[in-house]
Amino acid sequence: PYIQQLAECLTTMCLFDREVNCRRAAAAAFQEIVGRQGGPGCSNMPHGIEIVTTADYFSLGNRKDSYLTIATQITPFPEYTKVFIGSFTAKKVSSLGSSHPQISGSVSWEKCSLIEDCTSSRVHNRHGSLLGVAEIIRGLSAAKLAIPEAIQIEILRTIQTIEEKRLFRGRGGEMIREAVCLLIESICFSRFRLPASLASNDSSSTPFKRKSKSIKVLLQEMINENLKNPNEDIQFAAARCVRQFSLRYHSTRTPSLCALCKSLNGVIEFYMKHVTSDPNPASRRGYTLALGALSPAVLQLR
Repeated sequence: PYIQQLAECLTTMCLFDREVNCRRAAAAAFQEIVGRQGGPGCSNMPHGIEIVTTADYFSLGNRKDSYLTIATQITPFPEYTKVFIGSFTAKKVSSLGSSHPQISGSVSWEKCSLIEDCTSSRVHNRHGSLLGVAEIIRGLSAAKLAIPEAIQIEILRTIQTIEEKRLFRGRGGEMIREAVCLLIESICFSRFRLPASLASNDSSSTPFKRKSKSIKVLLQEMINENLKNPNEDIQFAAARCVRQFSLRYHSTRTPSLCALCKSLNGVIEFYMKHVTSDPNPASRRGYTLALGALSPAVLQLR
């Protein structure tokens, strides 16, 4: 009666445990159970032979291959799909390892509770969830699968909440900045429809509340803020955002875009002003990267 539970636990461990010895030990145990309890046409160990031949001693030696190659071959088996997704949502996306959340995010493809966790009070939950949502968006877009408009609004509202609550600051702020840049890049890549504005998520009772701004303006301001960051990884992530954002949303010179550029004549002038006059070398470097990343359509506005 426990064969199914054993199969789920062992396959999860052999694919997603961070230690290679544990992955190989779980695969060996799974193979032993398949040899004794399962076989072709036997329902005791679902897809036992296929899993044994796919997840062997050598293929599980590299953690990235286990996550991104072997797991994607086994996950379509319906007996294991929900188990794997649940494991990622509950454990791996919020892992403390530096590369773990990035790999976990790359292999996730269902919303689960990740969007809610993007504003978690725990830094590592927030970081992993942002990466996970970004990779899900990109994966669905690459597969030409539509993302419901309600989910798009929820994701955009999450970015608005991060800005309102200043979640860039404090412990883990640099990790969150880079993850938000990846999320914005994925949003642009997937061609989200950007509404004029969203209702503020700030439920505080203070009498003075900030005026809500256009989502396009909000995203551009967040990108520009990260371009000034002295961390090179954040600047490169922001520059990639500039590329995707200009390709999708800067095709014409609109009044909102001119207002965004602080009364300058356009995006190019805005960046060039900071490149030539900003006393901060990190800012100059970031805005120079942005100039190089702008799309041809924006450059032709010159």
